[in-house]
Amino acid sequence: MNTSSIVRAIGALGMLVATVATVATVVSGVTPASAGGPFAVLTVTKTVEGSPPEGAEFVIEVECFAVGGRIPESMRPMADTLVLDETVTFGPGGGSESFDIAPMVAFDEVSCTVLETGDGAADRVEGGDQVISMNEPGEYSAEVINEFDPVEPSTSTTTASTTTTAAPGSAVVTPRFTG
Repeated sequence: MNTSSIVRAIGALGMLVATVATVATVVSGVTPASAGGPFAVLTVTKTVEGSPPEGAEFVIEVECFAVGGRIPESMRPMADTLVLDETVTFGPGGGSESFDIAPMVAFDEVSCTVLETGDGAADRVEGGDQVISMNEPGEYSAEVINEFDPVEPSTSTTTASTTTTAAPGSAVVTPRFTG
């Protein structure tokens, strides 16, 4: 084996080690400082329109998988790897929650499913089952809207009645109709 063969072998081994380290970083969700932060940020917003029942809760599950790959299949045994699995609960006022998606040097894209599993008894839900595909760095968002119809005031009729009670030892006089 000559020197250039050894250098090539060491170079290939170095690339393999770097690739395995990158995949481990993506899978664990750890963002090294040298990477400059997350690959992407996914913000899930819950909007509530109308008046939900008292104590209503809105549960949203977020699952993100890294799919595909920029490295040969034989070198990426963890393709389609779960990189985020979170459940967030919003109260009657709604709100937002942001999730950092780890750098994805070794994958083609990250695909996130945003699924509302608890809708607070809403009359209508918009965006309760979404798939967000991230194939470049940036900020991504998903909004889930729950609508509640106005509560109609109930109408009821009450009939008033009058009861006369005579005190003991007294007489009750009812006038006679003479007419």
